[in-house]
Amino acid sequence: MWRVVNSGTGHLAAVTGLDICGKTGTVQVISKEKRTELKLPQSSSQGTGSNPFDDHAWFVGYAPKNAPEIAVAVFVEHGGVGGTTAAPIAAEVFKEYFAKKGLIPRGDLNIAGIPKSGAARP
Repeated sequence: MWRVVNSGTGHLAAVTGLDICGKTGTVQVISKEKRTELKLPQSSSQGTGSNPFDDHAWFVGYAPKNAPEIAVAVFVEHGGVGGTTAAPIAAEVFKEYFAKKGLIPRGDLNIAGIPKSGAARP
C-alpha cells in the first residue's frame, strides 16, 4: 500500500513529510458491453458527477506507515478513477489532520475551491 501512494496509482495522495499508505479503486457502474449496446459515451477518467453511468472513484489509506493514527476513506459517486479523483481529496484530509497536530505546515486546501478551516468562503 505504501508503493501505491509513493510510486503508483495513488501518487496524488502523497503529502511531503508524511509516510502515507493507501489503495485506489474504480467501481464500474455499467459494463463496457452494455455501454456500447446503449450507445453511451465511455466513462470519463475524471468523472463529471452528472453522468449516472460514470464510474465511481475511491481511495482508502492510513498514515503514518509504521504507527498509524488516522485512516481515511473517500468515495466519489460518478467521480471517474480513484487515483485522479479520490486520492487528492484524501491528501487534503491527511494534510489538515497533521497540520492541526503541528507536524506539517498548514496550507490552503485545494479541493474544488474549499478554503482551509477558519478561512472565509468565497
